[in-house]
Amino acid sequence: MAPMDYAYPTDYLRDRERAAVAASAPDALMKRAAAAIVDGCRELLALHDRAPQGPVAALVGGGDNGGDALYALAGLAEQGVDTLAIVCTPHPHERALRAAAAAGVSQVVPDLASHPRKSSVEVARVCSTCEVIIDGLVGTGGDGPLRQPLASLVATIAKALRVDQRSASLSGRRRSPQHATESRRRRPLVLAVDLPSGIGTDNARVAGEHLVADLTLTMGALKPQVCAPPAVYSCGRVDTCDIGLDLDPSQAALVRVRAEDVGAAWPVPGPTDHKYTRGVASILAGSSAYPFTGVLCVQAAQRAGCGMVRYNGPDEAALAVLTRCPEAVSTPGRFQAALVGPGLSGDDSARLRDAAEVVRRCRAAHLPLVMDAGALSEWATMCESMPEGRPGPLTILTPHAGEAAALLTRLGCGQRSGGVTRADVDEEPLAWAGRLAEATGCVVLLKGQASIVAARGIVPHVVREAPGWAGTAGSGDVLAGIVVAAVAGAQARSEERGRELRVEDVARAGAHAAWVHAHAAALAAGTARGIESVGHPIVATDIADHVPYAIAAALSTDSKRYNG
Repeated sequence: MAPMDYAYPTDYLRDRERAAVAASAPDALMKRAAAAIVDGCRELLALHDRAPQGPVAALVGGGDNGGDALYALAGLAEQGVDTLAIVCTPHPHERALRAAAAAGVSQVVPDLASHPRKSSVEVARVCSTCEVIIDGLVGTGGDGPLRQPLASLVATIAKALRVDQRSASLSGRRRSPQHATESRRRRPLVLAVDLPSGIGTDNARVAGEHLVADLTLTMGALKPQVCAPPAVYSCGRVDTCDIGLDLDPSQAALVRVRAEDVGAAWPVPGPTDHKYTRGVASILAGSSAYPFTGVLCVQAAQRAGCGMVRYNGPDEAALAVLTRCPEAVSTPGRFQAALVGPGLSGDDSARLRDAAEVVRRCRAAHLPLVMDAGALSEWATMCESMPEGRPGPLTILTPHAGEAAALLTRLGCGQRSGGVTRADVDEEPLAWAGRLAEATGCVVLLKGQASIVAARGIVPHVVREAPGWAGTAGSGDVLAGIVVAAVAGAQARSEERGRELRVEDVARAGAHAAWVHAHAAALAAGTARGIESVGHPIVATDIADHVPYAIAAALSTDSKRYNG
C-alpha cells in the first residue's frame, strides 16, 4: 500500500516536516505546496465547470499554511489571475508576503484587533465576490476551536456564504434554469490548505466554526481529520500534495481504503474453485414480522461472490427468500461464516435461541461471525453462555451510531449517568468505535456515510465512498450480506492455505466490504463520478443490484489480476 493511503498523527507529521525543512533550501517545501495549490484552484474551477470571473482570495494566517497561500497567490498572479491576499495576522510569512507583492497580488489588512465585528463583515463581503477562497488561516498547528478574532471572522464569512447559497437557490426557483445556474455559481469555492481552519485535532471532531471546503489539499500526507468523520464531511474532495516527507507506515494512525486496495485483495475464482473454496455463508435474518429482511441479506451475499448461501429463517421468511433468491439453500449444513441479527425481534424467544446457538457454534469452531441489528440489541442473550460474555475475536459488529451508543451504554462505557448517546458517537466516532472494539473484543464496523473499522491492535480503516442517498431502509441489511460474504471468502482461503483466520483478516475483509457497499450505492445513486455529483434517490435493492459492478470497478484498478 502506498504511503499516501495512510493518515499520520499531527505531532509525527510536524516532526517529519521540521526534518524536511532543515534538509531543504529556504521555503522549498512551501513553494512546492504553493504549486499544488495553484493546480488545485484550476482543478476546482474545472470540476465545477467555472471560468475565473472574480478574484482568487486567500485568508492568510501566521503559520506555514499562510505562507503556502501567499506563494500560491504569487503563482496565480504570474499566470494573469486576479488575486487578493486578506492578511489576518500581524505576523505573516515575510518572504512569501514579499513574493506575493512582487507578483502584483493585491492586499487587504483588516483591523481585526481594534474593530473585529466591522472588519469581519467587510472581509465577508469581499469574500462573497470571489471565485475561490483559499483557507490558509490555520493548519495542523491549530489545536481545538479557532481563537478570537479569527473565530468571529470565520463565523461571519461562513454565514455570508450560507446566505448566498440559500438566496441563489430561492432565486433559482423563481427564475429560469439558466439564471438558477448562474446564480448558484456566484458562491465562492473554498480550497483548504492542509485542513479547514478550526476542524480540530486527530480525533476528527469538528471543533467550532470553519469554512466547509470544496477541496482540501493536505500537505505531505493524509491526516485523520481529512479522513474520518465528522471532520471529513467538511473537507469536500481530499487530495494530497507530496512535499517529500520521510514517512514510516508503522506510525500511521488510520488507513483510508481505496478501490485499488479492494481490487488487489478481492478473490477472483480460478478453474479449480468451487462453492466451498469461494465461501459458504449462513444467514439467520428476517422474521415473521420482517420476512423480506432476509431477502436483502441473501441477495447482497450472493452478488458479492459467495459460493453458497444457507438461509435460516421461519417458513414465511424462507418462502420470501427462496422466491426471490432461488439459489439460496434452506437446509442446515457446513458453512464458513455466519450472519445473525437483521430483522430479529426481541419478542421472538425461539429465534433468539437459534441466533445464540449460531454465535456459540462460531466461537467454538473459530469461524467468523457478523452480528447486526437485533443481535446487537439482544447482546446479553446472544452472549450469555460465552466466556467473558463475548462472542469471540473473529466477530465483526456492524452498528450504526445509535446501536453503537446503546451497546456502549449496556457495556458500561459511558462516563455520565445517562450512558453514551448517539450524539456522543456522532461527535467522535473514531474514538467510540475503538472503545467498542476494546469493550467487546470484536472487530467493529461503525457504519455511516464515512464508515470506520476498528479492532484491538489494528490500525483503524475508514471508507468514505457512500453518498447520502445510501441512508435508506434496508441499506444496513445489504451491507451485512456483503460483509458475511467477504469474511466467508476469507475463511475459505485460510482453509485452503492451512492456516487460521486472523483478526486483521476479518478487519480487512470488513473494510473492503464496506467499500463495495459504499461504491455500489454511489453507482446506484449516480454519484460514483465524484462526491460533487448530486445524484438521485435509491432503495436498498438498488444497492444490492449494483454490488457486482462495484466489485468489477475495484478489480479493474489492478492490471495484474486475471481470471484463472
